[in-house]
Amino acid sequence: MQPSVALHHRTIRLGSRVVLDDVTFAVAPGALVALCGPNGAGKTTLLRALAGLLPGCARPDPRHVAYVPQGAHAAWGLTVAQVVALGRIPHADAAAAPVERAMETCGIAALRDARIDRISGGQARRAMLARAFATEADVLLLDEPTADLDPAAAHDVMCLLRRTAEDGRAVVAVSHAIDLAIGYAHRVVVLAGGRILADVAPDQALDAAAAAFGMRVGIDPAPRLLPY
Repeated sequence: MQPSVALHHRTIRLGSRVVLDDVTFAVAPGALVALCGPNGAGKTTLLRALAGLLPGCARPDPRHVAYVPQGAHAAWGLTVAQVVALGRIPHADAAAAPVERAMETCGIAALRDARIDRISGGQARRAMLARAFATEADVLLLDEPTADLDPAAAHDVMCLLRRTAEDGRAVVAVSHAIDLAIGYAHRVVVLAGGRILADVAPDQALDAAAAAFGMRVGIDPAPRLLPY
């Protein structure tokens, strides 16, 4: 199975600072990959590179790759359904069925007529996710898709992303929540200082994540991260 999106020995600088340092990464259909690491590790830069949004990075066809940036929101007076329908722009159509499916999938169908700027942050986050689903893209690149969500909703979204991957798409999600990454991802990629520290199965990710965050692992009785 060929990778859907990939970087090969990519180094990216912002000014004089190296943000990604000789990074090789690939994801194939059928996998949910969680990108974890501390602030400034390079997670968002890696996602933007995969989306072709940085100089020197090939830009994929927007009909096949959907990207939801960190903190994505809509401040306009559009309804939720109108915002989700923006996902059809790459296809140059206004097909209703993909929009309806996306809203149902993301649990916001009941909000279709609500103004996007008058719903909660968590609901708006689901609307942005639904807009990505409406593209029917083969690859979903999501930066902090569980931000602004309560714990139950965050687990619902991660469960949805895992099912989506297992249905044949490639999904890459940035997450600071190592418990969600370990619980739902097929692979966990841990970054620190612009480098990939580990690219492992979830049950092997806790030690790498602890090292990246500068923490230690405690067992009491389940694994958790404790400050030094």
